[in-house]
Amino acid sequence: MNGYERMKTALEKGLPDRPPLFELSIANSVIRGLGCRDYFDVIDSLNVDGMTLNQVIYEKKDFPWIDPVKRIFRDNWGCLLALGEEPFPFLLEWPLKDVDDITRFPPPRPPG
Repeated sequence: MNGYERMKTALEKGLPDRPPLFELSIANSVIRGLGCRDYFDVIDSLNVDGMTLNQVIYEKKDFPWIDPVKRIFRDNWGCLLALGEEPFPFLLEWPLKDVDDITRFPPPRPPG
């Protein structure tokens, strides 16, 4: 079984040849420390069966950066975020400044 088949079988409540090895998050500094170029390289290097996307999503060419140099963007909820060395972005600004903002806040529409 390859990693895809192992993960798919386990998620479908089947019995894979062994438990899948899955990593939720690896910091960029660890990826570089392992001598890997990116997430895809570390997946191959560590021979894991699955891994979340984390920062890979921010490498898309059409990602809606507000400031691509500082790696700042606004998410669907209106939060201003910055991407640093850690696997997840950190919050710079909330969309709600005071209690009255909640009555004017338009939540994002679910996809689909």
